[in-house]
Amino acid sequence: MLRPLNYKYHNVCKGQSFVNHLFLDIIFNAKVLRNNSNFSTTLVIKKYQNIISSFGTEYLDSVINIFDICKKLNGNQLKILRKAVHNNNKIEKLCCGELIPVTYRELNKIDLNLSIDIQKICGRLYKYIIDRQPFYSVFGTKRDFYKQIIDDETVCNCCGVGTMLSKHQNPVGALDHYFPVKHYPFSSINFKNLIPICDICNSKYKTQKDTLFLITKIKNRKSKKKQNIRKFKAFYPYSKKYNMIDVSVNILSNDLTKISPNDLVINYSLDNYSDELENWERLFSISEIHKSNLLDPSTRGFINTQFDMMKLGITFDQCCDLYSNNLFYDKNFLRLPYLKEFYRIANK
Repeated sequence: MLRPLNYKYHNVCKGQSFVNHLFLDIIFNAKVLRNNSNFSTTLVIKKYQNIISSFGTEYLDSVINIFDICKKLNGNQLKILRKAVHNNNKIEKLCCGELIPVTYRELNKIDLNLSIDIQKICGRLYKYIIDRQPFYSVFGTKRDFYKQIIDDETVCNCCGVGTMLSKHQNPVGALDHYFPVKHYPFSSINFKNLIPICDICNSKYKTQKDTLFLITKIKNRKSKKKQNIRKFKAFYPYSKKYNMIDVSVNILSNDLTKISPNDLVINYSLDNYSDELENWERLFSISEIHKSNLLDPSTRGFINTQFDMMKLGITFDQCCDLYSNNLFYDKNFLRLPYLKEFYRIANK
């Protein structure tokens, strides 16, 4: 994240307690499994009866399947499932590497059908269940959460150049699952895992990439391993430990009239966050997004305007001071170092 989001608690965040209750108190609870031959909605506490009833037959069938499979599992397997619920919802600790998540790769090893049904439930909780009256009448809506987090902002905190819908507009933007539902079970309605970012970052670049792991196939036939797994740290989107990433730009060409993406080198720096920076680039292709913005005609217009101002007597330092006090907005974090490079080359 170029700049962290400001997390503001909303009652909808309590919705995760339903997930915890359903899985920790009932489905993955050895005592409950031992004392009940079948899953029944009456096992759910009264507080959540309306929510479980809103599942309908198609969703409830997956819950029943999971319960039946879990009755056949041993203690160690149930322990892994319980660990998945606990660990996968401690988003900040996962990001900084203090905890190891339990992904669907581990669940597949326990039972493939179990893994499939859990993924169905987790996905449907976000897509359908929390938009139904039994849920939002108790907890509120994800729409309310989005507007509370985004507030007056219209700039994407992830890339700093994408446009967001603010609270003053009737439609709302999408909430990205920072740890995707495809890879990480039980955190689909954890609102610390849901972040408002622009459509370019969300659906064009990050898509369903695994937030913490890069898995590549090993082509060497002599190797016993079929794949290589690299684990990353990730920026916690609601962090309070840094303010903004520093950005610098180098232009490799002396011909300022014909600059291509290959002529640009963008460097990102933040003390003690080198792994997170590399992962940010991997997940969002940030440098590609930023290069595209630097090569946009509007950026060239910005550069030309600053040189025109200098011809009128405004000094270069005065131009820089004007924009350095407002780096996040108007793409100044990117345009200012670009301007400095133009000035350096033009005054060789």
